[in-house]
Amino acid sequence: YRSATVARGILVTAILHKALRLSYTQLKKSAALTLMTVDIETLTFTITSFHDVWASVFELGLAIFMLARLIGGASFFVLIPAVISAMISSYYTKKLGVARKAWNEKIENRVADTKDVISQLKSIKMSGLAPFCTRRLQDLREDEIKTSLPERTVRVGLLSTGALAENI
Repeated sequence: YRSATVARGILVTAILHKALRLSYTQLKKSAALTLMTVDIETLTFTITSFHDVWASVFELGLAIFMLARLIGGASFFVLIPAVISAMISSYYTKKLGVARKAWNEKIENRVADTKDVISQLKSIKMSGLAPFCTRRLQDLREDEIKTSLPERTVRVGLLSTGALAENI
């Protein structure tokens, strides 16, 4: 978690410095700042997962070594759940990138439309289009949530696989 916090701090600072150097028109066109939170969350999850992976490999090797000294060759049956867990995790990891990309696109669309509505809020209220715009933004949010379901399902699968491997 310390590594994830350091990386998050470095990225937020770098993005802020870059945003301060952009002109107003470039910043207005860019949706990079709006996706910053999602990308940093993904990075934090990846860094913490990476540390879990190398620690688990070390832990598994040490456990097999200690178990082999006590019961002999049968201790290698412990590898079966680990290998199955690794294969299932690999399957889910491939799906995670695709699901995350689709979700990010929906977030970007919703944020861009929200920005447009906010920038023209006075005109929208004067023309009586506020209920229409509200419904449109609500529909975009609902669509974003529906699009996020595969990503969250994959994440649950990954976490379940890890929990299953620990309890076997």
